[in-house]
Amino acid sequence: MNHLLEILLALSLVFNFVLLGSTRIGACVIWMAMQGALYSLVPLIAGEEITPRILVLATAALAMKGGIFPWLLIRLRRRTSFHFEVEPYIGFIASLLVGVCLLAAAATLGQRIHLTAGGYNEGLLTTAFFTILTGLLLITTRRKAVMQVVGYLVLENGIYLFGVGTVVEAPMLVELGVLLDAFVAVFVMSIAVYNLSRKFEVTDVDKLAELKG
Repeated sequence: MNHLLEILLALSLVFNFVLLGSTRIGACVIWMAMQGALYSLVPLIAGEEITPRILVLATAALAMKGGIFPWLLIRLRRRTSFHFEVEPYIGFIASLLVGVCLLAAAATLGQRIHLTAGGYNEGLLTTAFFTILTGLLLITTRRKAVMQVVGYLVLENGIYLFGVGTVVEAPMLVELGVLLDAFVAVFVMSIAVYNLSRKFEVTDVDKLAELKG
């Protein structure tokens, strides 16, 4: 099981770099969905036994991260008039270089934190921190509002991975509550992006600075 977990975490690191280097919004949505689907399997892979609580959590996470969230974003893309290009504030090569620095910072942080519960390796912590930092980077360096929603979901993926990998005795309602909060946030942001596109025919967040009132 640990070997399978290491493969999953390695794939996730690749997904983070692909997200930073992708030029198309649709591709970013797909990679984000694949990453979320992988993370939903962590409770099943890393746990010593599969209990009904873990099974329900993994199923709910897979349905939301791998299905509902991507469906909302793809539906939003079809209903709005924004271009399919990512259009970052900084170039894709620079984003990848920053990503390498963030990975080094996440690895350092993962080595400094020692958990007494759960029995998971430090690679899980490193991946969780790197995913959180990748989400923050996407939020702050992408022009399109829908890409900031993608960044938020990547950030939530990292928080979810950290939660299921460390707080193993947390009640299931708390873990599902995190997914529900993410769903509500994405739903609200999708409505905001749609209304922004319909009203101003743009989804560039820097255009909001031009509004006066």
